[in-house]
Amino acid sequence: MKPFIDSTVIICAFTPNENRESCQKILKQGGFINGLVLIESFDVIERITKNRAYALRVVRSLMASDLEITQLSNAFIFEALKRSSRNKLRIFNLIHYSTALLNSCSGIVSYDKHFDGLEIRRVEP
Repeated sequence: MKPFIDSTVIICAFTPNENRESCQKILKQGGFINGLVLIESFDVIERITKNRAYALRVVRSLMASDLEITQLSNAFIFEALKRSSRNKLRIFNLIHYSTALLNSCSGIVSYDKHFDGLEIRRVEP
């Protein structure tokens, strides 16, 4: 089983920070992401680097990589909304969590501690 990779890992892999190398290693190992992760990553990388062309190259490279990109579906959104009353995660993170659940992911690779204490464990790179 592959892990779900959160946008925090992608952002760290492509911006200057102390975790860059370990995040790049995680991405090379493969896993699941969804379209929303690509959108979030593009937005934050563009804001951090102030370089839209660079953010676009990052997203294109991810789309051409071995990562499995799951399209957002009504099932993921329905599952997220169903869990919203029992969970304090923001809707984007609920969609990521639902994507991980419905794809039987082995974990959620993320620096976001909001994923702690869920059915799928959070792992830091």
